[in-house]
Amino acid sequence: MDGGEVNFQLAAPVLYLLDLVLPSVPPQTLRTHYLRTIPSLLAVLDAGADAHAEGSTAVARSTLGAIETLLLAQDFAAWKSREENCVHRVFTGYIMGSGTDIRPKVRKRALDAVKNILENVPASPSAVHPAAEESAMIAFHIVHGQFGQRKGRGKEGSEKEIKAVHSLHLLKTVASTVSWPKAKVRELVELLLKLSSESYDDNVRLSALEVFQVIFAQASEEMDATRLKEVIDVPPLRSDK
Repeated sequence: MDGGEVNFQLAAPVLYLLDLVLPSVPPQTLRTHYLRTIPSLLAVLDAGADAHAEGSTAVARSTLGAIETLLLAQDFAAWKSREENCVHRVFTGYIMGSGTDIRPKVRKRALDAVKNILENVPASPSAVHPAAEESAMIAFHIVHGQFGQRKGRGKEGSEKEIKAVHSLHLLKTVASTVSWPKAKVRELVELLLKLSSESYDDNVRLSALEVFQVIFAQASEEMDATRLKEVIDVPPLRSDK
């Protein structure tokens, strides 16, 4: 970096190699050097947020991969920390935040990282990932923020409409990876039913139904009667009556 700017053409091959090499580094070493390494990677990711800069996509993808490897190496205590640049905040702010990026390759890399990290629970007394519940709530609120004030269809193909659909893809990724908090199932189902109505375009409706399918399958597989009842027993929207 030079004066806060990144030369993407020079950075891309270096970060590509870093992304390849880091998984071979012992986890203890990655934990030891986390606080020294993560600020530079976050700075590069911030610089690579400019989707129109040449070479930024490759840099963002490799940086996300390197950050993912660092997070996977962290133990339970690191995930519970709330210090600056702590593991939890980097995951929810940067990895999940990139899950709605307008660049398809960056978005896919971020969603893959979200799924991989949440599936790999650090050793702890609980079988649930320490970031699971907050990740679910963040994904929900991102979708709600995109659609909460809207009464129906947006302009199809607009950047705002596309980002709204991407937010549902992030929600689906999280919902398919973690057990959705029981107290929040009804709230989620009500939002999904709203987005599945004819008030929204086909892309939104299909994405909402895909999330609904994930939640329903999850409840069925767990044989959780209470959760399944929450999914099924939701009053229909007025427009559906």
